[in-house]
Amino acid sequence: MKPPLPIRCLVILVLLWTGCGRKGDLPAPAERDSIHRYNQWILDSMRRFYLWSEQLPANPEMQLAPPAFFHALRNPSDPFSWIVRQPGLPVPEGTFYHYGIHFALIQHPGWTKGLTGVMLYVSSGSAAERAGFSRGDYFLAVNGSPIRSREAAVLQASSGDVSITPAKAEGGVLMEMTPRQLAPLPGGSALLSSPVTFLHDGVRTIYLAYRSFQEYGDPSLLETFRKIRNTGAQELILDLRYNDGGSVATCAKLSALLAPALRGSDTYIKFEGNRLTGRFSRTLAEILRTSGQAAGSTMETLEAARLPLRRVFILTTRATVSSAELLINNLKPWTEVIHIGDTTFGKDLAGFILSSSQVPWKIQLIAYRLFNARGEGAYHDGILPTYKVNELQHLPLAPMAAAEDALTGKALSLIYPGRYRSPPDARNASMKAVYSSPHIQAAGASFPIIHQD
Repeated sequence: MKPPLPIRCLVILVLLWTGCGRKGDLPAPAERDSIHRYNQWILDSMRRFYLWSEQLPANPEMQLAPPAFFHALRNPSDPFSWIVRQPGLPVPEGTFYHYGIHFALIQHPGWTKGLTGVMLYVSSGSAAERAGFSRGDYFLAVNGSPIRSREAAVLQASSGDVSITPAKAEGGVLMEMTPRQLAPLPGGSALLSSPVTFLHDGVRTIYLAYRSFQEYGDPSLLETFRKIRNTGAQELILDLRYNDGGSVATCAKLSALLAPALRGSDTYIKFEGNRLTGRFSRTLAEILRTSGQAAGSTMETLEAARLPLRRVFILTTRATVSSAELLINNLKPWTEVIHIGDTTFGKDLAGFILSSSQVPWKIQLIAYRLFNARGEGAYHDGILPTYKVNELQHLPLAPMAAAEDALTGKALSLIYPGRYRSPPDARNASMKAVYSSPHIQAAGASFPIIHQD
């Protein structure tokens, strides 16, 4: 039997929930009866949908607490499936959600014996921006302590006030500055940057950064593309270097906006599951109908915003993940993708969130591997770029939309070879990156999921 048509793909964040039920939560012997019933539902669900169902044990230990039972069954190669008590869902954590920053830690000979922090991304209106930080700034201490691996963990896990000590590079030396206080600031960052225009010899190029495939942003996405179309743009640089993925329906909408050859009746995505769920395909139009946002949910509503492009330039890092990777892979049959930056994270999986009114637990199961219309996929080790450029080898970091930025500059050098030069190779070859907060976030980021009643 074919699996049901995916009805909606939403953004979630993966949480590896490993708690155990406390003794006395339910009186014996009802606890034993309930545990067996809950675990039977978990086992039946995994046998039906789980990608690795054939590797489940024939006689699992049914009296384990449900979280322990679930984790005992989960395949060792699957870090993404989870269990949580209803009605909860994993809560976003990390420096981006609290302070609006992504950062890296580097070892730079001649600067300091310890580690140096580098601000990779500072969102508009965030606590970090209000404290005066911007992309490319350095910092040397967290809460007064020089940065080591412990300070990275403290900063990433912090949800309260934090002190960061900035530094300024002068004459090859880092000069420590006055510490700045960051208080958590609720509210998200804009999904889309303002378009930036480059014009030379009559060729108009638009740079656009896109942070997350959230369906609530679809109306803004379409309106932005309508405005870009009206400018007569011939080239587009799409910056996905810190994109954490999200809705596959939004991914399909963006694919249609970027690839004029892609039609609603064309196969857009292929799913490969276990022996029960099998293999099946969905057209672009079918995926568009799964969206919970009306904007762009039909080809007719997308037509006025489609760009007449012959190719698209996409910028990535190791933090480019989930539906951002799906976009790159699924565009390839329909347009030329010039991929610049680093290898992406590598999430080529989709799954279900399952719940029951009779069970106080909710589980997410990996159910499918994802492929494009040509059957290309298997990018669990990440998608290799056309041109490999590591932005941290090009310090100091320039604004992302600037021609001086290593990734944007590379794209511009290909579009305007007589106007812009490709950035020099490995300007900071002796520098070593040891930590990246967006990469850590990508490890727990969402991937396309299919809800199952």
